[in-house]
Amino acid sequence: LFDAEGGPVAEVGELAMRTLAAEPQPAADLYTLRWTPQQLPGDVPDLAGWATLGATAPVPDTPARHYASLADLLATDHQPTAVVYAPAPGDTTPTAAHRAVNDLLTLLQQHLAEPRLADTPLLVLTRHAHTAEPDPVHAALWGLARSAQAEQ
Repeated sequence: LFDAEGGPVAEVGELAMRTLAAEPQPAADLYTLRWTPQQLPGDVPDLAGWATLGATAPVPDTPARHYASLADLLATDHQPTAVVYAPAPGDTTPTAAHRAVNDLLTLLQQHLAEPRLADTPLLVLTRHAHTAEPDPVHAALWGLARSAQAEQ
């Protein structure tokens, strides 16, 4: 193998070839999203210990306590068993995506830095991040959350 100027960059010592299956899969199958149905657990978690963050409560009429921000939660003595962040749906412009990603990054950093929340999971509730017509803001948030999760 040679670079653009003709100089060698690699040498192949051996090459193994495999035969193709008689019926190769269509290329479109490589890009198909398949969901695997999951059974819901029999025991429903007690949401009374949960806290939700965001402009509005993501699931109204639940016993979870709602706070507009993590700072509002930390100003109380509530020790949640889980924190759910629900970014508001709406604007799908690049500016909105940048703002939402910055807000989530700040939240992730604050959550990780807070000793009181060391054993408290943070859930990020996205909507339409993986659909035929994804919400670009929520898709970006999902990507950031997955990247942060991979670093832990």
